[in-house]
Amino acid sequence: MKADCYRYLAEYKVEDARQAAVNQALADYTSAQEMANRLPTTNHVRLGLSLNFSVFWYSVMDEPLMACAVARSAYDQALGDLVYLGPLCTGNYKASVLIMRSLRDNLEQWDSEMKGDDEANS
Repeated sequence: MKADCYRYLAEYKVEDARQAAVNQALADYTSAQEMANRLPTTNHVRLGLSLNFSVFWYSVMDEPLMACAVARSAYDQALGDLVYLGPLCTGNYKASVLIMRSLRDNLEQWDSEMKGDDEANS
């Protein structure tokens, strides 16, 4: 959550204040990701963090390849485990599925935008 706040600041600040917010958001997302990696791949908190971290890479850092890598990794890992767990998962199954849908939607949009950019540059 702290990283998200710095991401929001980075989206609106300029110059030194923006760079400070970017640096803090990156440090906080990285730290949170290390902790979240101890959770199951289908955990809604872990998936939500990956979703937000991928948006940070895409919108703040302007790094669509890194954004896609973060989102795709989280989606693929969770999908592999979700197939085995299915609706038998307790409580947060629906939340996890909704976040996975957002990850997939972002991946489709970003892939499409990158292909469009590649075609425009050819």
